[in-house]
Amino acid sequence: MPKIVVVADDLTGANVTGVLLAGIGLRSSLILGKTVPDGCDAVLCATESRTLPPLAAYKRVLDTMRKLSGAETQLHSKRIDSTLRGSVLAEAAAASDALGEDRPVFIVPSFPDAGRTVVNGVVLVNGTPLDKTGAARDPLAPVKKSDIISILEGTGYPGQKANVVHIGLNAVREKNSKKLLELYAAGGRFFSFDAETEEDIAFIADAAIASGMKFIAADPGPFTYELARRIFPEVSAGKILLVVGSVTDLTGRQIKTAVSELRTAWTELNMERLLDESQRKAETLRAADELQKSSSQYLLLTFDSLDPEKRLDFPMLARKTGVGTERLSAVVNDAMAKVVKLVCRHTEVAALFASGGDVAASVCKALGASGIRLVDEVMPLSAFGFLTGGEAEQMPIITKGGLVGDDDAIVRCAHYLSRSIKITKASSH
Repeated sequence: MPKIVVVADDLTGANVTGVLLAGIGLRSSLILGKTVPDGCDAVLCATESRTLPPLAAYKRVLDTMRKLSGAETQLHSKRIDSTLRGSVLAEAAAASDALGEDRPVFIVPSFPDAGRTVVNGVVLVNGTPLDKTGAARDPLAPVKKSDIISILEGTGYPGQKANVVHIGLNAVREKNSKKLLELYAAGGRFFSFDAETEEDIAFIADAAIASGMKFIAADPGPFTYELARRIFPEVSAGKILLVVGSVTDLTGRQIKTAVSELRTAWTELNMERLLDESQRKAETLRAADELQKSSSQYLLLTFDSLDPEKRLDFPMLARKTGVGTERLSAVVNDAMAKVVKLVCRHTEVAALFASGGDVAASVCKALGASGIRLVDEVMPLSAFGFLTGGEAEQMPIITKGGLVGDDDAIVRCAHYLSRSIKITKASSH
């Protein structure tokens, strides 16, 4: 039996979740019948029940979840539409009832990468309340409200007790597993959650797992993905190394945004030590070691000169040492590149981001790359491609100019790389 069972109300939705799971190394298969392929980690099945009456949808999901689940299944997911179309609560109840243990259902409709969020109990599409979007005009399954509790409680089957407990953003960010247990003990069964960012969804996953409860995940994909990453860490998709060599005020804001929105391990290289030949090697080894020991998916490497008080006067140093500013800059960039090389050799780095042209060139050179196969423009003056040649052959990389983008530029590039890893891994299966 598979480790993960995902029952979706339509085929395209099943595939969305399947690609996310494949992206972390799980062998994922969509089945059109009832036969599960050998060696499959995650099985996904579409019941095509979105437009069925609630009781008929309940029965179809109940039957499917029962047939696909087994003793080896560790994660059960009811894939729902991100705009909450269909008999969401009826199907969520069916997924729980199929397992016979009165499991709570954690409903997380948010899909931030697709512009779907829930804030203060209101479902939003690119910041617009759901009832003001095309979902309200869907010819088969319109959603004419934006309040998540009202929507969900209207999607149960006749006679179903459909009380939904909603957990707001502040509580989500507390990662309070004890609160979940208390709400469940008080008779709660259906729990919906605010989530504005991918990090919020990760917080919910942390709390759900820490609670120790057996539960059903009901979401459009990202929550199931975050749960799978934690339950099956041995199939991690790898880390994303963010290398930032520019030291502008804009870069500083971009880094602060990245640190607050991503689960980022941040290490700074001390510029003075790098310029001191007697300390340079020790400083590069220190930084590499810190990054290698981190369990975070995102590893961030910068110079400490982002802090204006630590910013070095290169022209003055050039006059003092007799070494030109260009050579001094090359020394620190090469040192940063050596840290990258060490981390890539001893850690499962799956993708790179390099901000600043000189640093990007030094990193490519250190990894022995012969070039970059360019594929896409992430944003103006930011290019995505794959390294060619060297020890990081075919590694996804984004290069960005130091004075490019808004405050969220690094976050956007990191998310782009995360998606590229998922797609690359899925296509290799």
